[in-house]
Amino acid sequence: MAKPLFGLFRKGKINSIAGEYAGRSNAVWEWDSRDIDRFVTALESYRILPKNAFDISKIKKKGGEYENVYWKIGNKAIRTPFKKQKETQKYSGAKLRKEFGGDAGAIMFDMINQIIPLALGFVLWQYFKKALEEAEGKKK
Repeated sequence: MAKPLFGLFRKGKINSIAGEYAGRSNAVWEWDSRDIDRFVTALESYRILPKNAFDISKIKKKGGEYENVYWKIGNKAIRTPFKKQKETQKYSGAKLRKEFGGDAGAIMFDMINQIIPLALGFVLWQYFKKALEEAEGKKK
């Protein structure tokens, strides 16, 4: 609720657990999805966090170790003919982005929520402009 329409619906209210701990929402810095992406990119560039979950030095010449892919339907796990490469790293940049909202979908959601209010304001301004011109008799 804090993201759409520049936080209009949550103005003056606490938006996060950190804000609840601090006592007010403006006392904490709440990260946007682009901030999360930049932070993960910095971790990757300093080689603190690997970019992907596969350690290339541990992969064999044939392409590494593979594991079966299972589809969960209800309580049953159905084995498929597909295989995926085993992850050798517990954490990676891609996993961190996905879990904490720094992936492309989250960034796109934020951009859309910034553009839509501006576009609606422009359309409303055009509507009022045409209505005033018709009321003044300049345009019929």
